[in-house]
Amino acid sequence: MRDKEKLLDYRFMPEPNLPPLHVYSSGNVPPGTGAGSNVVLETVQRRLPDLPGTIRDKLQHKYDVPLLSATLLVTEEGLLDIFESLMADGSRDLKTLLNVLLNDYIGVLHEHDCTAAECPIRVQSLGEVCDLLASRDISQSTLQKLLPLLFEHPEVGAVEMVDRENWRQIRDRELIEKVINEVLSNPKVVSYLG
Repeated sequence: MRDKEKLLDYRFMPEPNLPPLHVYSSGNVPPGTGAGSNVVLETVQRRLPDLPGTIRDKLQHKYDVPLLSATLLVTEEGLLDIFESLMADGSRDLKTLLNVLLNDYIGVLHEHDCTAAECPIRVQSLGEVCDLLASRDISQSTLQKLLPLLFEHPEVGAVEMVDRENWRQIRDRELIEKVINEVLSNPKVVSYLG
């Protein structure tokens, strides 16, 4: 039986079609060497995009995003860019934004079998949706109706759509009490058991 480790074979012969490759760090490139076969590690590292793990760590430290949410933002195509543009001003509620993007918006994307880049809903409209939800101008059930409408009519903003459909929640305590008193003052409605 042949001992492969001790015999010189084709694995150790130079490949004539591949030029020699010299790897250096930026500080120790010898002068006078040709640039064609030199590779400087720092140059290669600068050209590499951020890896998903690095992006997840950045999201966790910069925005305090939970690991699972950070993973979803990184893996779903185009979602990270939307998240970062919506968080750019720093005034949006993180929890509301993550819930809208990772639950409702992704649901609309999957329902229409498209990516975030192909989705006609404008980023500005998504920001308005988050603001309306955070300020409790709309409810979660209204959000379920709003996003599909924004998908069908991307030229209309979220605030305009909510006003057009009269979906704003009534938050005026006096108005609510007035309506309750009107209902209670009608004995026929109060006695109705359904």
